[in-house]
Amino acid sequence: MEQQKNKEKILSAGTLIFVACWAAYCASYLGRINYTAALTAIVADGVFSKSHAGFIGTVYFFCYGAGQIFSGILGDRVSPYKMIGAGLAGTVCANIIMPLCSSSYITMSIIWGLNGIVQSMLWTPVLYIIATVLPEEQRSRACLHIASSFPIGSLLSYVISAAAIKFASWHFAFYIPAGIITCVLVFWCICAKKTSKILGKGEKPSLPVHENTGEKISLGKLFMISGASVICVGVLVQGMLKDGVSSWVPTLITEKYDVSASFSLLLSAIMPIINLSGAWIGTKLYEKVFRLNEAATSAFGFAMTLIPLTGMVFVGKYPIAICVILLALFTTIIAAMNHLLMTLIPVHFAKFGRASTVGGIFNCCTYIGSAISTYGFGAVSEKFGWTATVVFWIILGVIGVAACALPMRRYARFANGSDKA
Repeated sequence: MEQQKNKEKILSAGTLIFVACWAAYCASYLGRINYTAALTAIVADGVFSKSHAGFIGTVYFFCYGAGQIFSGILGDRVSPYKMIGAGLAGTVCANIIMPLCSSSYITMSIIWGLNGIVQSMLWTPVLYIIATVLPEEQRSRACLHIASSFPIGSLLSYVISAAAIKFASWHFAFYIPAGIITCVLVFWCICAKKTSKILGKGEKPSLPVHENTGEKISLGKLFMISGASVICVGVLVQGMLKDGVSSWVPTLITEKYDVSASFSLLLSAIMPIINLSGAWIGTKLYEKVFRLNEAATSAFGFAMTLIPLTGMVFVGKYPIAICVILLALFTTIIAAMNHLLMTLIPVHFAKFGRASTVGGIFNCCTYIGSAISTYGFGAVSEKFGWTATVVFWIILGVIGVAACALPMRRYARFANGSDKA
């Protein structure tokens, strides 16, 4: 009886800390996507040019991506609870300061870059908690449900930003999220204090070892035998498409269909609602069709993105509703791939003590791609137009197919444990 009570206590603590992780990462999107959501209004108000506005986003993504390497390594060695608390606190500060610096895009770039650094402290400890701290029977469902925090956070960010722009100004697209994230930070601190006493703080041995032999394994060797070194290219392309397209879709809609900035944001907000199904669809394909092979499933996903991207070549020549449907289809596919690449693959490295490190490296690749695309897509659209930009997206999709298809057999052997590390 006592053992049963302890088990229930552990499971309850696991549920509570997962809810806190979900809330923390969802809230982080409020303080991240809000710049993307406000981008159209910032450009429309003449605050900055498209290239300058895109540069601010680029700085964020570079800082976030670079921070992922450090945070990933740190996340496998120190308490994840403190890392998440520090990340949320830093995000609040950056969002409060951001609107006060609108006289200089350089200053805004610095502040938003610092926001990227503190936000890089969030995903890897969340992933570590899921892969290592949670009771084992809760981990599979946690991997699936954490994916819903991305689209819901994006949706809330777009809705809040659209309302702020419509009824006040784009400045409140930063102030309102700062207030919400402050509340989540308090909730996180309460949950962390309560659950860490039951589940532990997740300290980790300093060096990973083979689960069977005890032999030390280098990170480079793990990447080679798993095929992750090639999959990283697909992760980078996924980042370019996921955040680059999302950053410029509202501007594309505004320019092609002559609608207001707030209206285009509301249209964009429709996409995260549909994106909620992305992780579920991706998981079902991964389990039922591709035999638990994330690389093969991702290759298929990249191939499917070519359908809506090809349709976007003709944007402006059909009703706006069709454009929104194509974008929703594209972002749903990308959401499925993001779940596979950023959550499911790193979890396989937990047995080597590298879940957080690999998650950090993959996230770094994603946001390097995001950094390149946020600035690059804006510059390409200014110089060559939107049609050329969409054609470039199609080329990236083809590269993504190859990057995930080539190592899929090697990865399958690694994930199934048939390759000896």
